[in-house]
Amino acid sequence: MKIAAYAVKQPGGKAEPFSYERRIGKNDLLIKISHCAIATGDVQMIDDAWGDTKFPLVAGHEIIGTIEQTGSNVAGLKNGDRVGVGYQLEA
Repeated sequence: MKIAAYAVKQPGGKAEPFSYERRIGKNDLLIKISHCAIATGDVQMIDDAWGDTKFPLVAGHEIIGTIEQTGSNVAGLKNGDRVGVGYQLEA
């Protein structure tokens, strides 16, 4: 599945339209994001303040949105539900 986002491609860069491929696994949700926080930590990641940012970077956290797809193991949530997601990090 193609995911549309905005990504920073170099330290201190500006967010630009970006897309990437991602498979929705059996324990995953696909969420259409309506709101997303950008805080000091995100800015520090954009600026590569700690020297370990992996680019391209899709910054942001504390997401609010609507479920568009659920994995086969997801229980208690369904398409159309409004959800919130805390800070996540994929290494």
